[in-house]
Amino acid sequence: MMLKHNRIVAIGMILLWSWSAAGVLWAQSKGLFGDIRHVFGGRLATAIVVGDFNGDGKPDWAVANNGDSVSQPGRVSIVLGSGDPCLVQTVVGSFTVGFSPTALAIGDFNGDNRQDLAVANSDQAHSSVSILLGNGDGTFQSASPVQAGLTPRSVAVGDFNGDNRQDMVVVTGVNTVVILLGNGDGTFQAARTVFTGSNPQSVLVTDLNSDDAPDLVVANYDNPQVRPGTVSVLLGRGDGTFPSQKDYSVGRGPTALAAGDLNGDSIPDLVVANLNSDSVSVLLSNGDGTLRAAPNVPVGRGPNSVVIADFDSDGRLDFAVANGMSEEVALLRGRGDGTFQDPLIYWVGRTPRSIAADDFNGDGTLDLMVAITPADASSPDKTVAIVLGEGGGLMQAIQRFAVGAEPLSIAINDFNGDAIPDMAVANSDSGSVSILLGLGNGMFRSAPVVAVDANPVGLISGDFNGDRMADLAVVHPLTQSVLVLLGRGDGTFRMSQRVTVGRQPRALSVADFNQDGVLDLAIADSDLTAGRVFVLLGNGDGTFRMPLTFTAGIAPWSLATGDFNGDMIPDLAVTNAMSDTVSILLGNGNGTLSGPRHFTVGLLPVAIVAGDFDGDGR
Repeated sequence: MMLKHNRIVAIGMILLWSWSAAGVLWAQSKGLFGDIRHVFGGRLATAIVVGDFNGDGKPDWAVANNGDSVSQPGRVSIVLGSGDPCLVQTVVGSFTVGFSPTALAIGDFNGDNRQDLAVANSDQAHSSVSILLGNGDGTFQSASPVQAGLTPRSVAVGDFNGDNRQDMVVVTGVNTVVILLGNGDGTFQAARTVFTGSNPQSVLVTDLNSDDAPDLVVANYDNPQVRPGTVSVLLGRGDGTFPSQKDYSVGRGPTALAAGDLNGDSIPDLVVANLNSDSVSVLLSNGDGTLRAAPNVPVGRGPNSVVIADFDSDGRLDFAVANGMSEEVALLRGRGDGTFQDPLIYWVGRTPRSIAADDFNGDGTLDLMVAITPADASSPDKTVAIVLGEGGGLMQAIQRFAVGAEPLSIAINDFNGDAIPDMAVANSDSGSVSILLGLGNGMFRSAPVVAVDANPVGLISGDFNGDRMADLAVVHPLTQSVLVLLGRGDGTFRMSQRVTVGRQPRALSVADFNQDGVLDLAIADSDLTAGRVFVLLGNGDGTFRMPLTFTAGIAPWSLATGDFNGDMIPDLAVTNAMSDTVSILLGNGNGTLSGPRHFTVGLLPVAIVAGDFDGDGR
């Protein structure tokens, strides 16, 4: 599903969100970005803004979330930033607002120099704007509703009548914008209605004619199946009125706006995200409140939000667009004259089920591999996608390699002894493991498919019998077992052992838990009533002993191993899907684990990886 009012906000980073999480795409250098980091979980997140809600000079986030059902109001959650992307952020509270919140804006509505929030609640039966007055410590007073027309969709803040009190403009679903002049105490005067274009979606406050009076820009979605949309410019007089309106044609389905000086003439220009024409429209200002169109710029499928910033630090403004239909972010670097370089695409993936990284083409840069399972189970597009890295975060076009039905998990190793990474893919629907042998140039060739038990959902690779050839372990929840496959060194495998373990074994990890020089296995049992993980100690010949049982959280789903306490003994991290936690079980060095210690994370954690992300040796 697509959200028409998504925003991306940039302050040295890009903020993103999904139905259950917000994420950060951290800048590396020269406009290049690293992996998304999910830092916050919320129910049906619909909007996000960045501010400093506790006055510590570090960026915080406010996230709007729908209620758990149509009969419940939404909430706004506040996440206080630590100033360091590698540190955990603090969720200080969640505040009830109206029904179906879709947009947020920051202002100081009561003149106390503390940041407040305005929330557009779009539910037709409960239309309102909620005002949350800030306490200055990251918390807010109870929401006060303000009537602002039917189905508010977007809200923006400015001083429209020059009285040094902040006012609001609200886009509604009945082809109007509503002007609410502030009284300076957190309340507002009666609404003034201004008609705009057809089906308006979002509003922007800027000064297009350099008269120091705020102007309004409205994106009008119209009917994209029939005609292109428009952008309405409403020039302000500085007395709270906007008597003149001029419309400009853009692409089909404009949904979001951003303003910035794109050609270096010190006058704000506009970028408009056109959802239905897969493009953005760049409108350059003439300085008198009128605009001239530049060619539409293709960016990707379904652009639904846009932000302008200097992402590559060259003194020229760039813009980034979130493409909802293709689940990617496109970054377009500006030339300083209102034109832009070709987009850099940062791909999220279409229903990814598993991801792994290695250098598949031997060029010294990491590449990505993603198992793709389309939403339509009948689709033949069940593949593994390879995204080749070019260094510095750049990625080449995706290459796809056919595997079995519903690929769910990937393992990487050198299965044929040629020192080139290969991959194994567990195919859930076809009860098989596909082996793809790397050619050293980012391409792969198929090796014989390995038949396993029904419904393989996870696999991992290691040398389980000490012959220096890569082996596999495959987990099967339907047969409640782990299958051990020993590699022959040519890309083929033979079965060694089937170990019965748990009720719904889900994921595997490998480490030497008893320090005997032989690899052992850890297994997550996702059964809701058990909350267990198991350790299978290896015998060194490709077989394993009976499982040792340890407690985790509710529905353990995935595992990662690492030395988390610096004692040189492997420990275990477990995501617990139904308790929204990660459990840490510390290794004792004899194959047993102590703990667990539980850490709360976002909703439904189902994948985990361990590494030294901040370079401090931990």
